[in-house]
Amino acid sequence: MSAPIITTIIPFDAILEYILSFSYTGFQVRKNRIIIKNNATNVTVFDETITSTLLKHTIPANILTNGTTYSVQIQVYDIDNNASPFSNTIVFSCLSTPLLSFSNLNNGDTVKESYINAQISYTQSEGELLNNYQVILYNYAKQEIYNSGTISGTILTTLISGLEDNSQYYIRAIGETVNHIPLDTGYVSFLCKYLKPSTFSFIEPKNNEKEASMSISSHIISIEGVINGTPIYIDNNMIDLTENGLKVVFDEAFSLSEDFTLHIQGKNFTSYTDFLILKNSQNNNIITLSWMNYLDSTRTPYKSYAKLSANGKLGLYTLFTERINIPSSTDIIHFWLRRVDNNYEFKIANKGGA
Repeated sequence: MSAPIITTIIPFDAILEYILSFSYTGFQVRKNRIIIKNNATNVTVFDETITSTLLKHTIPANILTNGTTYSVQIQVYDIDNNASPFSNTIVFSCLSTPLLSFSNLNNGDTVKESYINAQISYTQSEGELLNNYQVILYNYAKQEIYNSGTISGTILTTLISGLEDNSQYYIRAIGETVNHIPLDTGYVSFLCKYLKPSTFSFIEPKNNEKEASMSISSHIISIEGVINGTPIYIDNNMIDLTENGLKVVFDEAFSLSEDFTLHIQGKNFTSYTDFLILKNSQNNNIITLSWMNYLDSTRTPYKSYAKLSANGKLGLYTLFTERINIPSSTDIIHFWLRRVDNNYEFKIANKGGA
């Protein structure tokens, strides 16, 4: 007769019942017996035989104790009460249910900006560590519109930008502990409603009804840059700045004192370098944009993103774009930077080869 095999046991909460599953190849099972011992003392804490043809055995709630490690074996019986050998011994632990939640967002909250810096809160009574998680954003119909990808359990904030005014969203975080206990915040509903909606038009028409004419004013001004060297143009619409120390300076008719929208594009960026610095000479206000790579567990780059460092309402802060696949040297990367009431929105997109 063969012995049954117990499948791996993920730590579970002892205040809840747990269904232990096992496999067996042989005669039709009529009964099974389970023996659980304290792994430190080898004292039997649970020994039960049940009549069942199912390859399962329920461990009742409150039989075991959280924070304790146990060993378990099982054997099965046929219709004539012949017993199989005991199964392999599996060691497992009981742990209180861990809690994953958003510390700065409750169900039904209103977000008053076009972005949210979701802060993750994780607690577990016996000190079980958080391994990783991911944050998912859904629209009003619970259709996924953003996924952070897997994030290390040591990073407990995730920035999501591009929220639209007067829009309903759901946000959710899922993950697991170091011992593979699954985690889920559930769907947290929130409304995005800008505190100070802003409108901006590049061209503003005005009807001069008494003169039977129309005036058109533009909010666009032309700013010329100066390069510290001989400019090398690419297709008459880009400047090659790959030479060390080469830069373009825009220092005429430039100010960071008001709201603005900025769109730039480029290609073949060098990782971990600043590619744009906006500086206001009047108040020393500085905005720095940097090109970054995201590393996997082997420290190999597999995603790219951009970073913004700026002065906000509460002082200096950092803003990250969503991660994109590492672009080729010919892919054109577009950057959109917007400031409204000293709050920033920063996005990137790969528009493909030139």
